[in-house]
Amino acid sequence: MYKLCLAALIAFAVPSVATAGGGGSKELGKIRFHNGSGQIAYVTVDPSDALKNATPDKFVKLGGRILNPGESTEFKNLKDGNHTVFSTLKNQGDIPSQADFKPKTVSTRKGVTSNVNAF
Repeated sequence: MYKLCLAALIAFAVPSVATAGGGGSKELGKIRFHNGSGQIAYVTVDPSDALKNATPDKFVKLGGRILNPGESTEFKNLKDGNHTVFSTLKNQGDIPSQADFKPKTVSTRKGVTSNVNAF
């Protein structure tokens, strides 16, 4: 009987401890992109080779983001340290090639949002 009680206690206690998150936990870092240009921005963080060579429809499916002029987006839950961000600006209807994307290193820290203008 005591094993059943112990199992029930553990079953109810473990989820509540996991939900608590240690009390003082902060969310991981974020990179916020803003497209302040008059063009379409294609942006991504730490892209795979498949993403770098993707067509616009697959670019979004693989984690990239397409921003109209004036739009912003955030990449969340990024670990502390340096991340490679890629972006390019294109006119409406133009499709970017891999050579169009320019890399930039952006550092993130827990609980901090790094702001980047599309380039």
